Amino acid sequence: MEAALRYASCLMLAALGVMLGTLGTFLVPAGIVGGFVGLSALVAVGGNLFTGLLGGFGLRSTAGAIAPFAGWIVAVGAFVTFSPGGDVVIPGGLPNDPGVVHAGLTFMATGLISSLATIVLTSRFTGRVISPKSLS
Repeated sequence: MEAALRYASCLMLAALGVMLGTLGTFLVPAGIVGGFVGLSALVAVGGNLFTGLLGGFGLRSTAGAIAPFAGWIVAVGAFVTFSPGGDVVIPGGLPNDPGVVHAGLTFMATGLISSLATIVLTSRFTGRVISPKSLS
């Protein structure tokens, strides 16, 4: 029963990663007050850090941190590729907003870096839990 619960938790974390990737992708052209086009990057950093650490520390395994990242990368990868109509959700440029290119690249880079950071932190944590160092 415990293994089934772990698999279900990983699937739910992956689904949460897909939702974060989808939300962040559609927020790339959106901006915060003052013209700062970085709302998607903030969602990528905050969401990926939270879900990765939640999954990794909650399940006490690196798989818990990898599951949201896998869902996030699948969603972002699906939206970056061309659709049959030739449209892309993360635009390469807009005539009235040239900064959207940087926002899209920043979104993808910050999401990747924050997810990799959670995987590294979780792997170090679970390594210490499984085989703690002695005090002598």
